[in-house]
Amino acid sequence: MVDNVSWPGLVTDGQYAYVSYGPGIVAYDVETRQTSWVYAPQPGAINFFAAPSVANGRLIVGDYGAPGGFINPSVTVTIYALSNGSQPEPTLLWTEQDLATDRIVAPALQVGNQVYIGTADNQLLALNAETGDLIWQFRTGHSVWGSPTYKDVSFFSTSLERQVDGVLFVTSLDRSVYALEAETGDLLWQRTLGGAIASQAVVNEGLVYVSSFARGVHALSVETGEEQWLAPADDWVWGAPALDNGVLYFASAQGDVHAVDAETGAELWRQEILGAIQTTPVVHGDMLYIASERRGENGGGLLTALSLSENGRQVWQNNTPEPLYTTPAVVGDSVVVALQSDSALLIGFNQETGVQQWILPPPEL
Repeated sequence: MVDNVSWPGLVTDGQYAYVSYGPGIVAYDVETRQTSWVYAPQPGAINFFAAPSVANGRLIVGDYGAPGGFINPSVTVTIYALSNGSQPEPTLLWTEQDLATDRIVAPALQVGNQVYIGTADNQLLALNAETGDLIWQFRTGHSVWGSPTYKDVSFFSTSLERQVDGVLFVTSLDRSVYALEAETGDLLWQRTLGGAIASQAVVNEGLVYVSSFARGVHALSVETGEEQWLAPADDWVWGAPALDNGVLYFASAQGDVHAVDAETGAELWRQEILGAIQTTPVVHGDMLYIASERRGENGGGLLTALSLSENGRQVWQNNTPEPLYTTPAVVGDSVVVALQSDSALLIGFNQETGVQQWILPPPEL
């Protein structure tokens, strides 16, 4: 069992749940309820916590860094590209160790044959997804913890004085949102907000939505970064908002879940749940799923399902043995949560009833 220095990263491709949990990465087939493969290059030496990026037959992920020791005290951080789906272990396609000098907690983003990844040493890296070669790098004022967001949008940039096609929106703990030309990494605009930003931006046709520790969610213009509105909250908003059918959903660390109009920011409803929240709400059908940390002496976590058609009425709530700091994933008929516990790495709950369906213990390495 790995020390709980961070929390697992979880992502799904619709059939498999991929979880980075410390010593390695597990691919779990939710339909068959079998572990497909485990990748652990150096158990006990390195840890993984960033959620993998899975696309185009590749899985790309950065590790938490390995200390160099007394002679070389620097941290060695590696980015890995694996072929996805091979048995019993995926093939290592390439690694890159010379670009980052501090931990990677941000999930990578693959767009075509390029991959973009943020680092804790204040960088966004653009690499060739097939070879790992560096294409460009951009420096921020602080760590990047959220995955970049790509939008296939075209507009004339007044800062670059040219037409741009394809934009990356990058958030940072330096309280800023950056819009970068995806092809070159050139800065289109930068907007500094009132608090650190720990999660990725969400983008629609004309607005960029960003949650921050300044107690709210900001809507910015895609083209200029000018703030269009602010939806306030009573505490930090750690996780990214979720956008669905013209409504934006977000949750505060205090335990309030908000639904606001995505165009205007006007509040539609608000519900309080039992638990401190630092995850992103997940919309699936008529349900909104929220993972949280249970307050009180008993600790642990909570997974809560709210009804969207009934203004956030609580449908069910279930406990987990450890706090939930990772956004859940919907796979098949299960809502899957990741946690760090001696007894469980993944737990699947029935979407409709909240009944626990299955449990995956941490693999022995």
